[in-house]
Amino acid sequence: MNQLNSQSANFYFDGCALIQIKQTQSFLALVEDLRQLHFIDLGEHEDFSLNYKDTYDLKRDADLNEKLVKFLFDQGIPHKIKALTGRNYILGDLVLRKSRQIKSYMPWHRDTYLDKNKNLVGRTPPLIKLIFYPRLEDSCSHELSILRGSSKRVFRSYVIDKLQRFFVKKTKIFQSNETCVLFDSAIIHSAIPSTKHSNGSFRLIYNFCDESQVDTFRCGKTITDIYKKYELSN
Repeated sequence: MNQLNSQSANFYFDGCALIQIKQTQSFLALVEDLRQLHFIDLGEHEDFSLNYKDTYDLKRDADLNEKLVKFLFDQGIPHKIKALTGRNYILGDLVLRKSRQIKSYMPWHRDTYLDKNKNLVGRTPPLIKLIFYPRLEDSCSHELSILRGSSKRVFRSYVIDKLQRFFVKKTKIFQSNETCVLFDSAIIHSAIPSTKHSNGSFRLIYNFCDESQVDTFRCGKTITDIYKKYELSN
């Protein structure tokens, strides 16, 4: 195979890739669990807490976390990440989040970036993120925009780096039960806010890191211990 045309080469240059989801019974059961949660008030649900305004996150000790980690192994995600990156990443954290914000809680940014004083901010090496945006209604909303290739296109000028979003074509990610998106978190990306009359939308966010970075996450080893348990059995 010509290396320049391989999936791993494309991920290196683009900084992102769509991962196909196998329609297994366990996956369909997970989507149904999320659909049930979608139509209730999460402010009154014992397993969710308010994070950003109008944005609820699943608590770290909720039973559902076990099923969310199992999803990764049912889909062969750890193997796919290694094939694309050539590195042994481990799950550092996961977040099941529902947002109803009509203004983005995460507008255009990199997770690892140079600030105005040229200081490097964020984790290095940058995390690899996997996000699943389930489609739980008939409508299909735009959830994320990415500047493809920007993880390899970093300007030392803070202003020029920010201006990229006005000159580079945006890759739009929509809700889907067939694919999820994998990307280098140093890429420039933006969470898209909900429309005024929307019920909001879920996103399942996985942060993969080098094992030396696990202790930098708030969840401690709770999520990582569940991940290692499944890793040993696969």
